Amino acid sequence: MKKQYVSSSTAEALGYEEKKKILRVWFTTGKIYDYANVPKTEFETLLCIKDSYPYKKVK
Repeated sequence: MKKQYVSSSTAEALGYEEKKKILRVWFTTGKIYDYANVPKTEFETLLCIKDSYPYKKVK
């Protein structure tokens, strides 16, 4: 699974296995979670959401 680093305060990287529809999230805490049955479009949306919408830190 290819690890794609992201700019996030909670997630370090994301990965996706298309055949099994598994989204893997590497968190900044060191924990790793796999999410099952995730459509590829959801994964792609996560990768680009920060660049697509205005945001601000609230706390």
